[in-house]
Order: sequence, then structure tokens, then C-alpha cells
Amino acid sequence: DNVWRFVLFYIPLWFCICFITFVYCRVWSRLGVTVRNQQHQEHLISNVDEEDEVGSAHMQPMHDVDKEAESDMKPTKKTGERRSMAVSPRTQSKSSTLQRMKWYPMVLALCYTPATIRRLYELVSRDTTSSPMWMAALQVFFSALIGLFNAIVYVFSQQAVREKDVAWVKQNCGCVAK
Repeated sequence: DNVWRFVLFYIPLWFCICFITFVYCRVWSRLGVTVRNQQHQEHLISNVDEEDEVGSAHMQPMHDVDKEAESDMKPTKKTGERRSMAVSPRTQSKSSTLQRMKWYPMVLALCYTPATIRRLYELVSRDTTSSPMWMAALQVFFSALIGLFNAIVYVFSQQAVREKDVAWVKQNCGCVAK
């Protein structure tokens, strides 16, 4: 009976948790490379713009400049200074999304660890009635909290999304969003 539980539930569960974590780490590392490449490209564009300002009028203009990078290089309204190492809003959005996504596999791991430990204990002891009451209580308690923890992560991630949307509207439209 316990062997079937592991074959049909716990092994696939932990495989999925490990796979989700692996994919998250791969995406996170790729995003880091993308951010570094974009910062390098923006830094090069900044250097070219500074050379143009000094008097290098004979240089050909760059026609293949990414529009996002070009918009990041415009002078700011308040100081007139250039933002040479700014990260584009799209890259920031991807990064914040990944920051929020990391909590979902953590919720699964946290909530299913007591159940897995209890079932391993029963598998090793070969007696399904030998697990202590406190182990069963922990399993029931954490299993019941999966939905609550996912809802908490969802609410906080949506709050962060709403705050970023309001900030974006204020920055780009010059108006106050409700």
C-alpha cells in the first residue's frame, strides 16, 4: 500500500517540484545573461552618444538601435543626465515575475515535506499504524495550508503587479492612476 503511494503520488510530486525548480533556475540564469547583454549594449550606445556630443559629426548614425534602449538613453526630465546602465521596463517586469514565481514551488515543498517524511517513516517501519500522532497532525496541518499559502503568494504578487502598473502609468503618462 505504501509502495503504491510513493509510486503514484510522492515520486511524481517530488519530480515535479524538482523539475519546476530546475526550470526556474535555468530561466533565472538566462534572464541574468539578457540583463547583462542589455546593459552592455546600452553602455555602448551611451559611449557613442557621448562621442556624438563631443563633435564627432562625421560618424554614421546607428539605425539598428533597439527602441527600448534608445528610450532609456534619453535625458531624464528632472536632471538632464543620461541613464547609461538602466534596465528596460520589459526586463524588470520579467525579473519581478520570476521573483514571484519562485514562491509556488517553495509552497509545494513546504506543505508536502511532512507528508513525505511520515510516509517514509511508515515505509521503513513496515507498519502503517506506527507513525506517531504528531507526524500525522503535521501532515494534516500542512496539507490543509496549501491553498492558503498559494492564495497568499497570489495576493502579494498581484499587489506588486498593480503597484508597478501604477508607477508605469505615472512615469509614462504623467497622470495619476486610481
